[in-house]
Amino acid sequence: MIVTVVDTAPVPASATPAAALQRGWTYDWPPPQAVTVDLGAVVRARPAHVGSTTSVLDLYPVIEIGIGDRLQISADDGITYEAWKGRTLSFGPVLEYREAFRDRLPKSAPFLPDAIEAGGFAFWKTPIGDLQARLRRALTNYQGWSGNVAFDTGGYVTPRFGIGVEVRAQWVEANYVRHFFDVHPQHEAIFSWPRFGAGDFDTGGAQVTGGYRVTPRLTVFTQASLDRIIGDQWRPPVLKTRDLAMLTTGLTWRFGRIVPYGHFEDRP
Repeated sequence: MIVTVVDTAPVPASATPAAALQRGWTYDWPPPQAVTVDLGAVVRARPAHVGSTTSVLDLYPVIEIGIGDRLQISADDGITYEAWKGRTLSFGPVLEYREAFRDRLPKSAPFLPDAIEAGGFAFWKTPIGDLQARLRRALTNYQGWSGNVAFDTGGYVTPRFGIGVEVRAQWVEANYVRHFFDVHPQHEAIFSWPRFGAGDFDTGGAQVTGGYRVTPRLTVFTQASLDRIIGDQWRPPVLKTRDLAMLTTGLTWRFGRIVPYGHFEDRP
């Protein structure tokens, strides 16, 4: 899922969500005029907040809408449009909603609101997996830049059971860090350039997803992820751990075109 303290956990925002992974194992690539919808829900065990050793359980919706082969709308992964689409490479704009985890924060910690981010993405399909990079700017809240890169691969173990693996890294500009510790910077111009420094929020990690097709339309899946905060600047008392772990279990129901068991979304 989209994971970061401002996103599904304090981890890479916009990493490939579980719903997208299991959809990839299950469905054929839709024709340009097709509309497909995946609806479902997941139960998440995730950190109460960044640096917390306490986990909380919550219920999160799965909404994945594909309109043709270019526009994707996701509650988890944002809205993407492939403005340019080649055989293996595509890119376009992206709009995302970052969810802030702020349960059981210390009394001294400030309230961290959610954020809306806009930017662009590039997607490269390789023979062994998919590589995606994103760069976005927060239009609300911390008003800084963030970026992430993720490599996804996987396949069927049986015609109904598939496994996906993702390796990822994320960077968030220091403006986010200042807001987290209630040190507010001056207002940034919306067209300011990204800046890299020691106070940035950086993470690296991986996730594993297993999905089983109960019927041609119903898929159940489980996902485990672990990300780690990187950098010497992140040593305040609010951080009891640098590890950000999450366990997710859920199901989705497919509306629209499907293909036989064992087929992939974009190849036979």
